[in-house]
Amino acid sequence: MVRVHYGDWTISTCFMGTRNALWDDDSIDRHHKVNIQYKGSKVVSFDLWASKAEPYINSRKKALEAFGVILSDAVYGYNIEDIDSFADEFGYSTSNTKLSHIIEAYNGLRDAYIKLDSIVEGEFGVVNDTLLQLQEEGLC
Repeated sequence: MVRVHYGDWTISTCFMGTRNALWDDDSIDRHHKVNIQYKGSKVVSFDLWASKAEPYINSRKKALEAFGVILSDAVYGYNIEDIDSFADEFGYSTSNTKLSHIIEAYNGLRDAYIKLDSIVEGEFGVVNDTLLQLQEEGLC
């Protein structure tokens, strides 16, 4: 388990290895739970799968990279108008992707937005600002 403080955020990661990602039947060994708290708020949790090349989130840098992925998903979830816009922007096509996978990916972005918005109490700009700061520092 890795626990990191970044500004007003607390991020903790834990290897779970309990389920595969929908898009990869061979990913159970990379499954992690990422818990995020903002200014002592309630904790929100996310499932995250690390890469095959680096399957474990076992350092501050990797925990912040995972945090950046979740922030990025939430920002997209905030900005995407609807599932059709999402499919167009991310290059999904029902001719080569199961519709259920498109819907699951879209819902994942929306869920990330909803969860993080619930702990920043409607001040969603702080999520985008934190993502930009992580990017500027080369942490995601």
